[in-house]
Amino acid sequence: AMGQVFPDPEENPEEFTNLSMWPGFANGDSICYTQMARNLKSHLADCNIEIEVLTHGFRIIGAVILDDQGLELNTVERMGHWLHTALLQSYLKFFPVDGLLGAGLWPNAAQKQFDHFWDPRFFPNVSDIVQALAPWIATLKEIVWGMGAAATPSMRSIPEVCKYFVTVAIQDALELAEDTPNNPVHAMLLNNATFENLLQQYKIDKQEGKWDSFKPLDLKAEVQQMRHDQSRLLQMV
Repeated sequence: AMGQVFPDPEENPEEFTNLSMWPGFANGDSICYTQMARNLKSHLADCNIEIEVLTHGFRIIGAVILDDQGLELNTVERMGHWLHTALLQSYLKFFPVDGLLGAGLWPNAAQKQFDHFWDPRFFPNVSDIVQALAPWIATLKEIVWGMGAAATPSMRSIPEVCKYFVTVAIQDALELAEDTPNNPVHAMLLNNATFENLLQQYKIDKQEGKWDSFKPLDLKAEVQQMRHDQSRLLQMV
């Protein structure tokens, strides 16, 4: 509830244990399927929609969201009060992130090391051209922050999101613009002198391998590097 302080589990373990994370409508119990179904049918009836059968969709969504965040399976089970692991797993995505990346030969996918992604187009500094092509982003940021407390966190994030989209469009264009010049975004960029200079320098730097040293090693390369290091150690001994 608004203004209600969440209990500290160390100061009051009994209150924390008995707290309903999703309270129902009576006696402080957790919300149950029957209550959820009754409320949903009522709201649908207000929209002139009549249904006889409901699913556990809301519960499934919660499990999928937690799974997408990388939480361990037993944590998802405890949060959703799942009694059968097989039933829970049947609702989760068949292709988790690490599985998709592993299928794409992503290095260290099994260890879920996703904090590095290498591609030459991410290295050039495109901040100047972003400002030149989208000066309205800075203006929008000033307007939003000038609203003070009236600006919600999501409103403050809009300028950064716009800046991100423009940045990604320019980075992708470094690889795609010349192959798809009829794309409206690419056509606009190819007619921009600043982008043209950036593109030509990017092609030179890429050909010379300017950023190759930053590329993560795949499993084969890691083994080769390990053998090389071991060989050097043996020579030193």
